[in-house]
Amino acid sequence: MNIFVRNGTYKSKIISFNQLLRYYTIFPDSTTTYFPTENGTCDTIIFRLVPINNIQDLQAGIVPITIARPGFNQVICLF
Repeated sequence: MNIFVRNGTYKSKIISFNQLLRYYTIFPDSTTTYFPTENGTCDTIIFRLVPINNIQDLQAGIVPITIARPGFNQVICLF
């Protein structure tokens, strides 16, 4: 992805708005980049996501697909 910015110092950080990264540790937490000019200076930033061990947070849901009737099987959707 290319993002064109003005010259100056910029701090980059990964932010999880919907908590999808709560099971990971991010290295480095942030990084700083300095662009001396506006004429196509490029920087590469690499973030590492390491999974956090021993998290037990399983969530499941059940939705009936057919109407429940006594003596008959019912089809459900497990997600």
